[in-house]
Amino acid sequence: MTNSNDYRLYLEQRFADLTTLMNARFNVVDTDNKETNEHLKRINGKVAEHTKIIAENLPHTVIHCTQAKAIDELHDNMITEKAVKKFVITAVGIICALITILWTINEIFFK
Repeated sequence: MTNSNDYRLYLEQRFADLTTLMNARFNVVDTDNKETNEHLKRINGKVAEHTKIIAENLPHTVIHCTQAKAIDELHDNMITEKAVKKFVITAVGIICALITILWTINEIFFK
C-alpha cells in the first residue's frame, strides 16, 4: 500500500494542509509576540522615567528628610536617660497601683 501513488498523493496533501495550518498558527504567535514586546518596551520606558523622578525627588538620608526633627526626638526618647526615667517612673506607678488595689481588696473583704 505504501507504494501506491494515490496514497502518497493523499499523504502529501494532508501534510501540505497541516503545514499551512501550522504556518498560520506561527504567524499569529509571532504577531502576538511582537505586540507584547512593543508593549513591554513602552512599559519599561515609563518605569525608567518614574524611577528617575523618584530618585530625584525623594530624600536618601535622614539629613534631607522632612521629618528629621521627629526622628531625632524619637531617637533621643528611646536611647537617652529620659527613656530610662520614664520606664522607672511607670514601673513604680504600676507597682503602687497594684499595692493600693490589693490593700483595698484586703480591707473590704477580709475585715
